[in-house]
Amino acid sequence: MTTEYIVALYGDQTVWHGDDAPDRIPGHRVHEEFARACADGGHVICDSAELHHSVSRVVRLRDGRTSVTDGPFAEPTEVLAGFYRIETDDVDGLTSLVGELIRGTGEVAEIRESIAPPEGL
Repeated sequence: MTTEYIVALYGDQTVWHGDDAPDRIPGHRVHEEFARACADGGHVICDSAELHHSVSRVVRLRDGRTSVTDGPFAEPTEVLAGFYRIETDDVDGLTSLVGELIRGTGEVAEIRESIAPPEGL
């Protein structure tokens, strides 16, 4: 049975946003290789995105009021840098490929099963 997973990538995004684009090319190649390996292994990448390293808003409820602040608040080595949404029936195979991906990028990854919303939502 095919299940959807979110692969969250955490890392220091500042290395991806420097002034020297050629320095970022090896990192992008690692992600291209990951995409090819996923396709070869039957893992379907449904969506992916790199997240901007300096723009976010944190929305909290405090004492019944909504509080909005600029973020992120984590150290640069800990921020959510991007994600993949992948459908597969082989989470162990996907886990192996994600291990190879982070070996090439120095990031940390979390793989979580996605829960489908109730019908009608």
